[in-house]
This record gives sequence, C-alpha cells and structure tokens, in this order.
Amino acid sequence: MKIFSLFGNIKIKGCVFCSMILSIALILGRKIVNENSLELSLIDIVEFIIFTFVYIIAFYFVHFILTKDYSNRLINRVSKKIKKKPYKWSLLGFLISWSGHLIIKYPAGNCIDVINQIKMGMGTIPMTSHHPIFHTLVMKWFIKIGILLFDSMNIGIFLFVIVEAVIMALIFSYIIAILSKTRLPDIFLLISLIFFMVSPYIVGYVGQSVKDVLFSAFMVLFMVLVFQYTIKAEGVFGKKWNILLFISTAGSILFRNNGIYVIVPTFLIIFILECKKEKRKKHVVCVLCLLILSVLFPVLLNKSLCKMYNAEEGSIAEALSLPFQQTARSVKYHRDDYSSDDIEVINNILPFDALGKKYNPNISDPVKRMFNRDASMDDLKGYFKVWLKYFFKEPRCYMLATIEQNIYLIYPGFCNYRYYVDDNANISDTHLFKSSERIKKNQKYYLNMMEDFHSLPVFDFINNMAIYTILLLMIIVFALNEKKWDLLTLLIPLVLSVLVVVAAPCIKGHVRYMFPVIWSSPIWISAYRIIGKDKNE
Repeated sequence: MKIFSLFGNIKIKGCVFCSMILSIALILGRKIVNENSLELSLIDIVEFIIFTFVYIIAFYFVHFILTKDYSNRLINRVSKKIKKKPYKWSLLGFLISWSGHLIIKYPAGNCIDVINQIKMGMGTIPMTSHHPIFHTLVMKWFIKIGILLFDSMNIGIFLFVIVEAVIMALIFSYIIAILSKTRLPDIFLLISLIFFMVSPYIVGYVGQSVKDVLFSAFMVLFMVLVFQYTIKAEGVFGKKWNILLFISTAGSILFRNNGIYVIVPTFLIIFILECKKEKRKKHVVCVLCLLILSVLFPVLLNKSLCKMYNAEEGSIAEALSLPFQQTARSVKYHRDDYSSDDIEVINNILPFDALGKKYNPNISDPVKRMFNRDASMDDLKGYFKVWLKYFFKEPRCYMLATIEQNIYLIYPGFCNYRYYVDDNANISDTHLFKSSERIKKNQKYYLNMMEDFHSLPVFDFINNMAIYTILLLMIIVFALNEKKWDLLTLLIPLVLSVLVVVAAPCIKGHVRYMFPVIWSSPIWISAYRIIGKDKNE
C-alpha cells in the first residue's frame, strides 16, 4: 500500500498479528473500563478492522522514527557540552529538577504498605517478610537517626528519601554517561536526559518511601549493565562493571521479594552465552562465581535478617494470586459445575462459599487473604489438580480473569497512575508523622498538579503505562525481523518483568510495579537504535 511506502522500503513481519491482538485489547479495555461489560456487537468488528489498521501504521511509524537519521545544530551543540562531562551535568540536573518534589512531599510520600513496614521496624506490630525486611530495617535505621539527632521521626524519614533520591540520580546519571559514549544520535541522548528530569512517573515518585522506588532504581542499573553486555561495551566483566553488577543484583533482590525472578533467568542466559563464545575455562568459571555470589549474598542476607528479627514468613498466597483469581471467577460464574469432592479440595486452600462474593476483577487481595496458611503441600497439590481440571473445562473464564485484571498493561485508553503524599488517601498515621496544615494544603495542590500533567498533550503520552508495553512489543518485533539476537538478551528481563506484573495481585492504580520497564525505556530504545546503527555501518 502507498501509505506504507512513506516509511521506507521495509516489511515488518508479525506486525499484522500483533496489531490484531492490540486492537482486541483496545476494544476489550474500553468495554471493561468504561462499560463494565464484555458483550460484543457488530460495531466492535468494524472498530477491530480500523484499530488493526491504525496499529499497523503505528508499527511502521515507530520503526521509521527509531531508524531515521537526525541532525540539528542546536541539539548537537547542547549535546556536545553534555558529552564533555555527562555524569556531572546530568547528576546536577537531576538533583536540581527533583529538589522541589522532595521538599513539597516533606516528610515523605507514604502509602499504607510503608506505614505498616515502619510499624514493624519500630516494633508496634510483628515483623513479617511479606514486605522486604531489608527495606523495612533501612527505614527504621533512618527514623532512629532522626529521633536520636533531631528528636524527629519526620526528619528521619526525610533523610531516607533524600538518600533514595541521590541513589536514583547517581544511577540515572550513569545511564546518561554510558549512552553518551555510544553512537546514539544526540536527540536520543537529550530526550533520555529530559525524560529522567521531568517524567511524572519519575519525579512523582522522588520523595516516596515505597519499596518500589529503590527496587526499580537498582533494576534499572541492572538493565544498563546488561545493555553494556549486549552492545559489547568496553569494561564488561572488568572490576567496575562486576562491582556494579553485584550492587544492582543485591539491591534488586533486597528491596523487593520478586526481583530474583528476573535476575536469575537473565544470569542463566548470560552464562550460556559466555560458555558458547568463550573458550577460556578460567573466564567462564569466574563469570559463574560472579553470578552465583551476586544472587547468593542478598538471598542469604535476607534469610539471616528474618531469623535475627524473628520475622514471620510471607504467605505463599503472594505467588498464587493468578490461579486464585481464576478459581474465584470460575466459582462466581460457574458455581454449579463444581462437584462436592472438588469443593472439599478447594476448601482446604480457600473458603469455597466466600470466593464468589470476594472476587474483584481488578485485584486478587480479597481472595488471597482468605488463604489457609495451615494448608499442607498435599492440599496444594490437590488444589492444582482441581484448578487444572476447570482450566480445561472453562478456559474462557480463566482467560477473562487474567485479562480483566491485566488489561491496563496494553490498553492505552486508561491512564494508570497514583501518587502518594503524606496526607494522600488518609493513610498518614498521626502517631508516626505530623505535618502542618500549610504543608498538607500545599501537598494537595501538588497532587492536583501531578494529576493534571496526565491531561497535557505530550505528558499524557509519556505517562501512559500501556504505551511502554506496546513500545516494548514493537521493539521485540523489530528485533526478530532484523535478527538482532544480541538485543534479546536485554529484552528478556524486560519481558520477565512484565510477566511478574501479570502474576501480581493488581496493576490498576499500581503503576509502580511497571517502573523497571518504564524507567529503563531510554536504555532498551537506545539499544535497538545502536545495534541497528552498528549493523548498517
């Protein structure tokens, strides 16, 4: 078609199929979010054809943008100055641009999870490993410092988020410094810098004490190190790179319990690649030791801290959110299909009669909270046999349970965001932190301003979670079409991050679960551009 010739003489295999999937998601998303219904009509078929065509054009347009040559005197001049001292200028820029966000959130942006963690750390409620114990203890230590030196919990938690922001700035500055050493076009470098400075998905969480901030920051550091490995940058497996890999791995595992599910498979891929291309046994052994130690240290530290503080183990129900949600929906809509024997098996794990009432299509928490913690492994095995039986019996029901909860990942019609300030959602505990009425008033103005950002023409695009998932899908398709197998090493941990979100209890209103993908977007977009450039030259 003539319209596609505008984007060059290329053919993107797989884009039609992916466009059809995204078109279906767009229609289902609109019905779920706006109409609270899944009933399809004739007009939906017409819309499907139109949306598929639009997505196909989007694939070609994005490919054109990512591969186009750019040159602008002003941009080149600004970029040239930044490249002289990229780490220094970007670090300074981040700290200056973020300072207002830190101050307005004083003492810190807190959500209910943070409040519970602090109570655990201060000993007012029992310690559990449901939340990462290391993060809980670090917040506790900062609060203790605040009380000891300033007689103020406010100052303690404020010092914590300041250090948190500095860590983020150091990591993002490192990314800019690494990108500046590649043959990346200047405009990509500047956009990456601006993205880190002003994106509400970043600045809105500067000053937040929630665990996902530090976890995502260390995951992004891990991604940029994998990026260096992917493009065969100088210094990979050198002393500095090895230390940073150890730090990023430890941070990713210590600050969130599910970080290990992304780290370990990625390490396995790197080890296999090194075994294939490296004949020196000594090098392969050193790589294996580095990867094992990087994972082993935070895992053992976590276990030691749990024993030291007698922390109650987190429930296995956290990892079973997806099947529990599917069972709950099945019981709600197909209760009569269950035999008395199957009901008895489910009752060993979850209260069968309550599942239909507690089922919420957006979040699995109401269901998983009913999990019987005294259930044995035999009970779980029995449950999964029943779960599998009804999976084949009612596949549509199971599929819809997953789609309704996770449609927000690929439905751009819903802007998924949530910001926390001290007085947001009435979660602030007066026994922990106190803010003046003036501070609370300013924080409400700030919250309204951040929400208004999502209605601005450019910001509503870069602050739409689904856009990043769709862009990632597009780059995977481009990489497969152009046989850029090296790029897949970087894309696999990103795909694993998305799958971890799918298996999580909720994504609506919890965009922070996708921050490893969103915050690292300048890395994986640049990786596609750089590898493509290298192969063309």
